[in-house]
Amino acid sequence: MKMVKATGLTKVTTERLELLSKSNTVSLQEVTAKFIEHRTKDSLDERTALLATINDYRRTKQFQSFAKNRKQKEVSTLYGFIVGTRGIWDKAETIRRKAKSIIDKQGMQAAQEQGFIDGENHILDTRDKIYGRPNADYGKPLPEGLHVLDLMLYGYFRHNGDKLYKWGTIQTSNNALARGWDKDIIQKARWFSPCQVSAIIDFEDKTDITLRATTMKESPSVFKGLSEKLDIKAIIDKSTKFTPLKDVEHTYEMVKGAWDRFVAVKGVVTNMNLDRPDALGRVTVSIMNPENEDETLRIRVNPTLTEIDFGELSEIYVFGKPERSMYRDRETGKLEDGDVVVDAFGIYPVTKTPKASSLGESTSDDDVVSGWLE
Repeated sequence: MKMVKATGLTKVTTERLELLSKSNTVSLQEVTAKFIEHRTKDSLDERTALLATINDYRRTKQFQSFAKNRKQKEVSTLYGFIVGTRGIWDKAETIRRKAKSIIDKQGMQAAQEQGFIDGENHILDTRDKIYGRPNADYGKPLPEGLHVLDLMLYGYFRHNGDKLYKWGTIQTSNNALARGWDKDIIQKARWFSPCQVSAIIDFEDKTDITLRATTMKESPSVFKGLSEKLDIKAIIDKSTKFTPLKDVEHTYEMVKGAWDRFVAVKGVVTNMNLDRPDALGRVTVSIMNPENEDETLRIRVNPTLTEIDFGELSEIYVFGKPERSMYRDRETGKLEDGDVVVDAFGIYPVTKTPKASSLGESTSDDDVVSGWLE
């Protein structure tokens, strides 16, 4: 195998690559090759390329642990509180929207040739796999009333007896449970409310936990409200590694290929555009570092956060996904890269204003189970 060398590196980078090689039981040559690829192919500076390489091996470890733990079907009871969500995702509706978009932009013939509709203009099921297994209905007409719901909640969870809370997610692909969570948690804004829930642990380390909902009759993943008082701010402060506002762009460049990229940031609200939601229903809030007013960040607030109970000059904690914004050049009409923003699915106001502004609208559905019990 041809030797791969990286010259002119700082001592910190060299030592970190060697440590990464040892901790992952792989050759230094392999680690260095990944680092060089990020430097050249992704055009990253030395520090960001190093962070990207570290993140590659972090994801590998997480996937291996996920695959190992997924075989275990034991249900655990977790305690904590929910921070937020990005909302329900209907996979079937996504297929319908994509097919209709192709029809509107390219016509029926093009949609048929690309496999989105059949000769009778029925929208086809384009999922080749479901949960990693071949889809028997691939290429067949998608039933008109079919809904395939998926919902993920974000929060802090701990085991009974533990003092440390871990940042985590809990996900369901069960239609009735997803609707129940939506009706009884999202629409009722049960954010930061103490609760317990039964779930299967897919991944866990010292700081993070990934949970999978269960629909077992004896222990379904229905959240139960608890009357205990929690110091939410203290728990978040102790369990969270906040990204400085000035480093959010670097962090985005490091993890932009990861679908589950996440950052937690904090700052003071400088302005709010609540009366101008974008096409997705998001409103923009800007925050600054109170220690350096030149460090600012735009936050796009997900409409699943049905209330904003803070105002300008309030200090807030924000949980969300870093994204590169886009804008249309007025002269050329082309879309151009803008600043890095955070799509917030959870916001904790350290200081609040007494008046709340409603952002969401409620929906209903007959096929719903209870998502929360008092």
